[in-house]
Amino acid sequence: MLLLRTYAFATARKMSAAANQGKHLIAVCQLTSVHDLEKNFETARRMVEHAADRQCKMVFFPECFDYVGRTRDENVELAMATDCDYMQQYRDLAKKHKLWLSLGGLHHKDPNDSKRPWNTHLIIDEDGKTRAEYKKLHLFDLEIPGQVRLIESEFSKAGTQV
Repeated sequence: MLLLRTYAFATARKMSAAANQGKHLIAVCQLTSVHDLEKNFETARRMVEHAADRQCKMVFFPECFDYVGRTRDENVELAMATDCDYMQQYRDLAKKHKLWLSLGGLHHKDPNDSKRPWNTHLIIDEDGKTRAEYKKLHLFDLEIPGQVRLIESEFSKAGTQV
């Protein structure tokens, strides 16, 4: 059974490659981020390298690609600037592999408000430069008494413009 699945996958991959000649491919990635930034980066790096091997032109990562804190305080403490060393690693990946990155939601430190970072989406081009920056306007606040409580506005601040 394993050989059959491998063959079917290999055949589908060949058919896909033939159908996509002359087209630009993208990679849409999903990862389970934890509080360990370097572990998350290593996962993302492997995904970018795999996408580059497939000649993708752009790689998309979700919100909280950088980390998910274990507590509200840790979410705030780990927040960073868009030009920090950690983000430089992503810029270097984009340059190395000559592809664009969509970084879905960075915990972006506000120098004027140490209590709540922005949830910032960055688009990085193939030269490692920021092409777009969007601070999430509509935060996810959900409370169903006795069932679930997730109030993003308690640990993130909303942006002010599109």
